[in-house]
Amino acid sequence: MSASEANVLEIAAAVVSDPDGRLLLVRKHNTSSFMQPGGKIDTGKLP
Repeated sequence: MSASEANVLEIAAAVVSDPDGRLLLVRKHNTSSFMQPGGKIDTGKLP
């Protein structure tokens, strides 16, 4: 693995909405900000 490959972080995110245009957001434990569902992709996993 080269140095540039070691700095690559693969993530997956989703936008989930309903017919009223509302979006599904998540909030991590002990945080105040909401964000899209998703996260880092573990080695050997698919988005």
